[in-house]
Amino acid sequence: MSAVPVPAPAPRTVAAVSAGLLLGVLLSALDQMIVAAALRTIAGRLGGAEVQAWAMSAYLVASVVSTPVYAKLSDVYGRRPLYIASVGVFLAGSLLCGLAWSMPALAVFRAVQGLGAGGLMALALAILADLLPPERRVRHQAWLGAAYAVASVAGPVLGGFFAGAGTVLGIDGWRWAFLVNLPVGLAALALVAGALPRPVRGRAQRIDLLGAALLVAAVVPVLLLAEFGAEWGWASPASAAAGAVAAAGTVLFVRTERAMGDDALLPPRLFRSRTFTLVNAVNFAAGIGIFGGLLLLPLHLQAVMGLSPTAAGLMLVPQTAAIIAAGRIAGPIAVHGGHRPMLVLSVAWMAGSAAGFAALGADSPLWAVGLLAAAMGLGTGVFFQVVVVALQDGVPPEDVGVASGLFTFFRQIGGTVGTVALGALAFGLGPLEDSIGTAYLVVAGVLLASALLPLAARPQTASARRG
Repeated sequence: MSAVPVPAPAPRTVAAVSAGLLLGVLLSALDQMIVAAALRTIAGRLGGAEVQAWAMSAYLVASVVSTPVYAKLSDVYGRRPLYIASVGVFLAGSLLCGLAWSMPALAVFRAVQGLGAGGLMALALAILADLLPPERRVRHQAWLGAAYAVASVAGPVLGGFFAGAGTVLGIDGWRWAFLVNLPVGLAALALVAGALPRPVRGRAQRIDLLGAALLVAAVVPVLLLAEFGAEWGWASPASAAAGAVAAAGTVLFVRTERAMGDDALLPPRLFRSRTFTLVNAVNFAAGIGIFGGLLLLPLHLQAVMGLSPTAAGLMLVPQTAAIIAAGRIAGPIAVHGGHRPMLVLSVAWMAGSAAGFAALGADSPLWAVGLLAAAMGLGTGVFFQVVVVALQDGVPPEDVGVASGLFTFFRQIGGTVGTVALGALAFGLGPLEDSIGTAYLVVAGVLLASALLPLAARPQTASARRG
């Protein structure tokens, strides 16, 4: 069966489902930030510091490759059972991580967590698209985007607290970095499972198992190369093997998807839509700049300006507040007024903000940092909302699930590339103060190039989108 929009739900149903989806997205976003902040302490307690990077990489790889799978399966079997499965797997992984006895075991359990996390954001977007028309949907989508902004501030603080606590309720403090997910996840599960209507039966489809396996073969080597290429050596046999496997996997995956047609994991017909293809190109390219920039600002505040982790976290509050405010305002405007100009302006605005960050030094006033952070937040909040509206406008309702999965997938890939590449740039070009400025100029350039991509798309009116 295929997931199709259900009749207009009662306001109470919408409120319960939206709250549950928000908790799920917040759960995923917070988990990454909390664990990143606590990982060094965890490795010290469990031993095996030499493999601690795998605890992050296993989660990342599993979540990225599972995202389009959840999205496509939700189009076949319905959103509700797949969302329940996603949260359930994430909670099982969290419990196992909290019970881990070694770093290798933790890495395996983090992969289980990642397999669950892959469905949380993509399915949240698809569920809201099923339940609500665009003009009502954007208000709820704004809160999903805000969850990531809140997590960027709250996550490191919570991670530091759990890492520094000896015991909490008789349990080692670091274990709460994972166990804290359980009550939040159970609440999300109860809200969504209790309120979300059961799926409506639709057209039977084949399951593209071969495509899913080949996607893993194509993507996993790329992610591993991004994470460990510098350590392995870019010209090493391991890097060459990863590149060869990725290339072969990509070729075979494309051939398989063409053969599967409408039942493909990534239906080729979606990429024949100019709007869909360009939106995802912008999403990927801007993801490089946005998530790379999110790495650079805390690094600049702590390593260059000498702020404590807590003070650096507080300096991110203006950016968080701006993301939330801009998202709430931008969505309704994009629905009624067309999204192309807003995409161009929001990404160009972020490029200008990144260029401003490049001019900062060790003695820059904190008010200037806060002002630039707020400016970047405004552009980010507008972009996060408008790009979702543009994506969902570019596909028919029956493809919203798989389209949302691809949207999340490309953003994750772009974010991974940006974080790894800009981190390497910041630490590899001499004095950190100078290299961070150079890295910010790269961010500005990538974002400016991203701003030019929507100009290739035909304008789309509100009436055309509704029709």
